[in-house]
Amino acid sequence: MSHRVIVLDEAEDELIAAQEWYETQRAGLGREFRNAIDEAMERLLKAPLAASPVGNVAASIGARRVLVKRFPYSIVFIEDNEDLWIVAFAHHRRRPGYWRGRLES
Repeated sequence: MSHRVIVLDEAEDELIAAQEWYETQRAGLGREFRNAIDEAMERLLKAPLAASPVGNVAASIGARRVLVKRFPYSIVFIEDNEDLWIVAFAHHRRRPGYWRGRLES
């Protein structure tokens, strides 16, 4: 099944900010981060149900996350029919759960 991927504006903004931050740490690290995100997205698209359910979110919402290799990030998403809604590119330690308010919209 082919999914349409919809990235919330807030999620896109945080992805860009994280990539830019990594690039300031070392030339090329931002690209490495983006490659890791792309690889995680490929895994998500191949098998969305293999992703881990997100804790402290009602099961009826169906929020799941895919870990990003090498970087402390997860891609948080909701599957809705044939759509995958990317809710956040969430850092594992910064402001845990900040994105939960996005699930209401």
